[in-house]
Amino acid sequence: MTAHITDIGTTPALFLVAILLMMMGLGVYLFFSMSETRTVMYITNAGLLALCAMFGWFLYGANHSTVTIEGDMLRVNVPIYAAITDKSSVVYLPATEDYAMLLSIEEPDALLEALGRAPVNGS
Repeated sequence: MTAHITDIGTTPALFLVAILLMMMGLGVYLFFSMSETRTVMYITNAGLLALCAMFGWFLYGANHSTVTIEGDMLRVNVPIYAAITDKSSVVYLPATEDYAMLLSIEEPDALLEALGRAPVNGS
């Protein structure tokens, strides 16, 4: 069973796109303005490229996040951000470690029902 995390919505997505565009613009500006110090320019642009890739991954992951139950295993595929996108459909998932997850699920009742049917590890 695969449950989808609720999309982040238009405003946060536009905010991430704006950050990406600003970083790309800064990279282009630095590329043309710092022609004398090529080493600094290359290092700066490499850092900006890494940040663009990270924010791009956040943007992609924010709209393609899933929770999958496979046998006795729960696989949560979300980028590194708080996965609460819709406060009306939050599921609390305690872990065996000292942490828990809060996830906004499109169909929370279906996920909870599937978790109730999942075999318990070791039985």
